[in-house]
Amino acid sequence: MLLRGHWIATAIIADIPDAVERQVAQVRDYIVEAARFIGHTASSHPNEFITALSTTGIFIFTWVLAHSTKKLWRAAKDSAAQQSRDMQASIATAEESAKAANRTAQALIDAERPWVGLVTVTNVVISHPAAPYADVLIKNSGRTPARALRTRIVGHIAPQGILPPIPSTATEPPRSLIPEILDYYRPFEGFAPISQSTYQDILAGRQVVWIVGRMDYLDGGGEPHWTTMRVFWQTDGRFHPHRQDNEAT
Repeated sequence: MLLRGHWIATAIIADIPDAVERQVAQVRDYIVEAARFIGHTASSHPNEFITALSTTGIFIFTWVLAHSTKKLWRAAKDSAAQQSRDMQASIATAEESAKAANRTAQALIDAERPWVGLVTVTNVVISHPAAPYADVLIKNSGRTPARALRTRIVGHIAPQGILPPIPSTATEPPRSLIPEILDYYRPFEGFAPISQSTYQDILAGRQVVWIVGRMDYLDGGGEPHWTTMRVFWQTDGRFHPHRQDNEAT
């Protein structure tokens, strides 16, 4: 009797569906009911059913198309940004190459062009009762002749703090100066002897002996260049460059 009761209880427990089986059964019932509803709708209202089905299909197609277009747009945007960065890098490289080429070309031009400037001031005499005297030597240190060279170099004795102006070369006759040839000038030619009082002022720094000058010329391509000079005498017996107006182009 006990055995029979145990068997019946086991059979009843075995027949009770678990949670998964119940969920599967519910889904199956839903699908069956949905199929019946769709079938009923299709047979009872065929036009409305076709319209609803078409609308659903269009919605699905439109959603897929929009999603794909958005992905394509993002890809195109990323590609355009990368192309822009690549193009900017290429432009920067090309610009740097062009600048390097220009620097090289300019270096070659500068190496071949004329350069006219001061070499030295020699044979200096600044004393009483002699007239001031000095020989100014300039030279073309470039590799090609300086054409249409106009030079003016003059001497001055001026009070301390007064800078004599750089002279103009407009009235000077043009000529050529070939490389490495020295050219001599005497800036104090025609000066009167230095008086005792003026010489004492020079030694005390109250007056300054100056030589100033300018050289204008053309290179082989017809480009203009100029050089200016400003030097002053000191008690060591030499002329020294001033901090202004010793320039060249």
